[in-house]
Amino acid sequence: AYGLQEFGDMSRVYDIDPRLIERIAEWLFKRQNGDGSWQGVEGFHETSLTLMTDKTQVTAFIVWGLADAGYASDGHTAKGASFLRESVSQVETAYDLGLVANALVAYDVALEGKTTGATEAVLDRLAGMAQKDGEAVYWDAGRETYMGGSGNSARMEATAMAALAFIRADKHGDLANDALTY
Repeated sequence: AYGLQEFGDMSRVYDIDPRLIERIAEWLFKRQNGDGSWQGVEGFHETSLTLMTDKTQVTAFIVWGLADAGYASDGHTAKGASFLRESVSQVETAYDLGLVANALVAYDVALEGKTTGATEAVLDRLAGMAQKDGEAVYWDAGRETYMGGSGNSARMEATAMAALAFIRADKHGDLANDALTY
């Protein structure tokens, strides 16, 4: 999914063979579980990438990547988005909720041009997790991040993820602006 995001983004500014992106998407589709989720693999590359193996986290990252790479209308992506909507109530940390919010925003915007009510509820919940530090706003990650960040680094990742979701959804602009001063 990370490679899909990289090559999908790069294809907007550089000539990338579309078959490469198609092969990555097909590889992901073949690994989707029957409930629409994807499961991470313990020990993947023996790096900090093993920090994100929960189905909801992995599914959010993959749905986000697929939607941004042009696969929002594919049934696999739709099934992944449905899984996220059904499981989001169990998400506890701002970092994980930021992942889900970005996935659903990317999915909705790619399909509808705007966010839907279910995604807006996730954004509202994420907004409610904001913390103030003077004029600045931040989100406490609540756990170590996908890339191994902890402490202030994790807080910055969670804050950036929340701000990105709000900006892409054109919701909670005041929080996104205040987050940018953190």
